[in-house]
Amino acid sequence: SSNPNKIVTFRVYDGTSGTPGATLATRTLTMGQIMADVQNNYYTEIVFTTPVTLPASRRFFISVDVTGLTWATAPKDTFNIVSNSDPQTTPSATWEKQSDNNWYNYASASSWQLNISLYIFPYLTNTANVVSFTQTPNQSTQVCTGSPITFNASASTASQVLWNFTGGTPATSNTFIQATTWNSAGTFNVKLYTIGSGCPIFDSLASTVTIIPSPTLVPTAVPSSICPSQTSSISVTGANSYVWSPASSLSSSTGSTVIASPTVTTVYTVTGTGTNGCTASALVPITYTPAPVASVTSGSTNICVGQTVNFNATGSQNVTSYSWVFQGGTPSTSTVASPTIAYNTAGTFTVRLYASNSCGTDSSYTATVTAGCVGLDENSLNSSISTIYNSAEGHLELAITNPAMKGVYSIELVNDLGQAVYTGKIEVLNGHASTGIDLSPVSSGIYFVRISGYDVNFTRKFMKH
Repeated sequence: SSNPNKIVTFRVYDGTSGTPGATLATRTLTMGQIMADVQNNYYTEIVFTTPVTLPASRRFFISVDVTGLTWATAPKDTFNIVSNSDPQTTPSATWEKQSDNNWYNYASASSWQLNISLYIFPYLTNTANVVSFTQTPNQSTQVCTGSPITFNASASTASQVLWNFTGGTPATSNTFIQATTWNSAGTFNVKLYTIGSGCPIFDSLASTVTIIPSPTLVPTAVPSSICPSQTSSISVTGANSYVWSPASSLSSSTGSTVIASPTVTTVYTVTGTGTNGCTASALVPITYTPAPVASVTSGSTNICVGQTVNFNATGSQNVTSYSWVFQGGTPSTSTVASPTIAYNTAGTFTVRLYASNSCGTDSSYTATVTAGCVGLDENSLNSSISTIYNSAEGHLELAITNPAMKGVYSIELVNDLGQAVYTGKIEVLNGHASTGIDLSPVSSGIYFVRISGYDVNFTRKFMKH
């Protein structure tokens, strides 16, 4: 309504004659009252506070008088009506009192001149309806944000209930017992509607809750990641007192600043209590990085000149980078976890691994490699094995002409990091063999071709352009 002071009148009429007769009771509401209920998502209750004496026939009519509203000119009022008797699901006959002061009956939906949406359920009973609920904590208790309040309407003589919790979660409920929380501070309204078997069949009861703020905790950890023998200083603000857990690796279980010395990655919980007694919790993770531990396996370290040894450090613990030094080896250094190294001169050589992470380096692994036997005469092999890199074709042409060689030999190409990029076989018949190796898949750089088998261990260096 454009005017909240307009009046809507509700009346009870004697229905003995089958038409609206004498007025038995009257109740008025303003459109402002009705619109306030609409805006708050409330039902509008019309309660006749003085008992209504019904006729002996117990037949009566209930009316809504909207003559005080504006219909013909803008702004227009609208008021939708349904009249029916519980438990009917379709409206009974609807009557309209027109300007000639006579009542006119609309017996069918097709003849109605009114839009139907307001339900009226007359109900006769001598039993008093009870609407009641408790709230725990009670209305006089201030409750912290995020803490539940339990509302219990079990004492009401109702078959159905509807809760309305302004600002709460959930905002509404139709269960007799409902726990609700408020996440912001303030005073909020609570209203319970009941539909029952007493008089009035439709009733309500209101209450309020007072919510006070819980503290907002702001924790900091310096540093948030630590190594063995290191500690982290954890501080927090936002509350009046604090309790920490787990306390076993902390300098104290209370206070705004504690020293953490965990030996594994740990998430600490701090619970703060404000001056108003409300509490809140926050999580503080501290990352612990263990020291690196090198662990290496290898092939035989007693080899002939020209043979290779594979070193494998993938079993190391807490290692993020590898640095190898190979005295007398080819290549002489590597940063991969599992390099393969060639030894082309005789002697005893030292191997060392530096296994590292952000907390340090383990250099405890050392080994020795002894390169001895030389097999066939190296000068003879150098002159009888031809390796030519054909850059136009991207091939390595390998040819063998040596009467002392026969059978199947292994071929391996290794880059300057000691990584094998090609493995294959070549069969020597009557001291002769040749093959081509496609190098197009590999990048430019320095490579070593190795031929081994029987008493031959041959390595030659070449460069792919």
